[in-house]
Amino acid sequence: TFEQAVLWTAGKVVFASGSPFPPLQHKGTTLYPAQANNAYVFPALGHAAVLAGAKELRDDVFLAVAESLSTLTSDAELAEGRLFPDFDSIQEVSAELTARVATHLEAAGQGAKPPGVTDWREYVAKEFYRPPDEAPASAKLRDASIPVPTNIL
Repeated sequence: TFEQAVLWTAGKVVFASGSPFPPLQHKGTTLYPAQANNAYVFPALGHAAVLAGAKELRDDVFLAVAESLSTLTSDAELAEGRLFPDFDSIQEVSAELTARVATHLEAAGQGAKPPGVTDWREYVAKEFYRPPDEAPASAKLRDASIPVPTNIL
C-alpha cells in the first residue's frame, strides 16, 4: 500500500499504483500517491493518431508521450509527491499531450496536418470533445436513445 511504502522508506518513495490510494500525512506534509494508469497517455495517443492520420504508432511515440507527460507536473505537485498533474486538469493535460503527440507524429513522418491546419494546439482545441454544460451527467457518457441492457447493471 501507499502507506507501507512511505513508512518503509521513511517518506523517500516514488510511488505509483494502478489503484487509487488516499493521501496521507507524513512528518507534517501531505503526500499524494500517483495513480499510474492509462487515463493520461492512451486517450492522447489515440486522438493524435486519428487527427494526424497515423497508420501505426511506433515505440518512439510512446516514449515521447511519456516524456511529455512528465513535463506537465508542476514543481508544486512534485513537492507534494505527485508524479502526474492533478487529475482535475485531465482535459487540459489530454489536449496538450494530444497536440504534442501529433507534432511528434508529423516530425517523425508518421502523420500530417490535415489540409488547412497550421497549428496543432489550435486544431486539437477545436476538435477536442467537451460535453455541453447543460447536459445531465448521464447524457455526457452515452447516447440516451440507445437502451442499456438491464442484465449488466
